[in-house]
Amino acid sequence: AAAAADDDNRRRAALMQSTAYDEGALPAAHVPVALGALPALAAIVGHHAFDLRIAAVLALKQAAKTLPAALRSSPGAGGSSSLSDLVAPLLVAVKDTNIRVKMGGERALLHALQIHSRPATLDEFVNTHARDAATARFVRDYARRVLVRLAQDSGDEE
Repeated sequence: AAAAADDDNRRRAALMQSTAYDEGALPAAHVPVALGALPALAAIVGHHAFDLRIAAVLALKQAAKTLPAALRSSPGAGGSSSLSDLVAPLLVAVKDTNIRVKMGGERALLHALQIHSRPATLDEFVNTHARDAATARFVRDYARRVLVRLAQDSGDEE
C-alpha cells in the first residue's frame, strides 16, 4: 500500500512538474485546480524519498512562476493564504540535506516571493502571511542573504 501511494505521489509530482506554462498562459478556469494541488505537493516535500521531494519542489517552483498573482490573493487551507501554504514547505526544502532539494527549494522560494520581479511580495508575506515572528524573521534574512544573489532565471535548465 505504501509503495502504491509513493507511485501515486511520483506521478502527481511529475505531472505538475511537466506542466510548464508561461506566465498568464494558464486558462483562468484551471487556476483553482492548480491552487488546489498545492497542499498535496506541499505534503510530498516532507516525504522520505528524495526523488519525490525533488519532483514536488520543482512542481511548486513551476506553480510559483506560473501563478504569482493568484498565490498572493487566493485563500489557502485553514484560513491561511496560498502563498503561506507554498512558502511553508519551501522553508523545509531549503533546510534539506539533499542538495537538489535545497537548491530547488531556493529557486522556488525566489519565484514564490517574487524577489526580483515584485519585491513588495516579500514585505507582504513577512507582514501579513508569515505564521509567526520567527518565520518572518527567517524568511527576511534568508531572502537578504541567499535569494537576492540568485539570478531570476536560475534553475530553469531543469
